[in-house]
Amino acid sequence: MRFRGRAAIVTGASRGIGRAVALALAREGAAVVVNYARNADAAREVVRAIAGDGGRAVACRADVSRTAGARRLVAAALRHFGRLDVLVHNAGFTARRSWRVRLEDLDERDWDGAMAVDAKGAMLCARAAAPAMRKGGGGAIVNISSAAALQGDETLLVYSGAKAAVAGWTRNLARALAPSIRVNAVAPGSIATGWIRDWKLTKRDLREILSGTPLRRIGTPEDVAHAVCYLASDEAQYVTGQVLVVDGGVYMP
Repeated sequence: MRFRGRAAIVTGASRGIGRAVALALAREGAAVVVNYARNADAAREVVRAIAGDGGRAVACRADVSRTAGARRLVAAALRHFGRLDVLVHNAGFTARRSWRVRLEDLDERDWDGAMAVDAKGAMLCARAAAPAMRKGGGGAIVNISSAAALQGDETLLVYSGAKAAVAGWTRNLARALAPSIRVNAVAPGSIATGWIRDWKLTKRDLREILSGTPLRRIGTPEDVAHAVCYLASDEAQYVTGQVLVVDGGVYMP
């Protein structure tokens, strides 16, 4: 119960990695604000799952690319739980048409959309959360970047660019908010969150991915959630400004 008595915000928590993070934090005692942008039913299901395990959670619709949305999340945490200790910025946006597209065919609207949610959202949420965290004695911020942002991926120009911005922002923010607030990031690799279906990957595609992964498996959202919980916990109290890669060993700098 590393987070007993603490409150957390998880952006983009209605599905995938965000859902797994919200559930993991709640299992370890955190009261959780489950943020969503559109799918209220999915967010409420996460809240019900947390309540079913004896935890506390509330769903909060907010557009993290806007100042008002970020402030709404912090206000929800303070109103329902009286404090804010952990912020996990997981929300992300990548237009499907921007996948596997050449530079000359990129639509700048797709670039702007990804940067607004991923990078600008990370800034706005941190800016809104920091005063509440400081008032409570400190806290931890964990951003979700991507292994693709660290090693480059010509098939994900928009996504990798936005996630690289998140990684850079994490390091800058860690210096800006030290020593009271620690800031780190997790960079997932191939995680089973629906992209296999969305990309219409064949068995051959999957074999190629696995052959290049030393641990020989696709990751799970829970793999990422475990890393997030570590970085957000007191076990990582001497860790800040780091990007923890969770990709089965593909990226080894």
